[in-house]
Amino acid sequence: MLVGTGTRKIDLPHEAGEWIEVRDLTRKQIAEARRLKLKSLKSMLEDLGDIREQIKEYAGPPPEPNAALTLDAYDIDYVLAEGIVAWSYGEKFSAEAVDRLDQKTAEYVARDLLGIEEEEQGKDAG
Repeated sequence: MLVGTGTRKIDLPHEAGEWIEVRDLTRKQIAEARRLKLKSLKSMLEDLGDIREQIKEYAGPPPEPNAALTLDAYDIDYVLAEGIVAWSYGEKFSAEAVDRLDQKTAEYVARDLLGIEEEEQGKDAG
């Protein structure tokens, strides 16, 4: 199946009547979101220098290669910028306005675009 040629609407259950229109991400866009996140983490570790070993101990072992990835594994800003094409909000859609989405909405849409199930903790926090 070709991806990225059509759009679909995502209803926002936490905002009655509101929706965001998205185009599904290609495999290359998903890989780029992952690469950008890893690049950001690598840069942070380099900046921290000696604290790096302490962070490794705190974070625990790296995830298994086949383990399911969580939203934290991707650059959410990139995912939203590539995926969102329109919305029902009164403000005209623009790439700059995407940056002003609240955290809950941003994560909800990013999870949908990446095909990630909502974490159990997030469901109860609603």
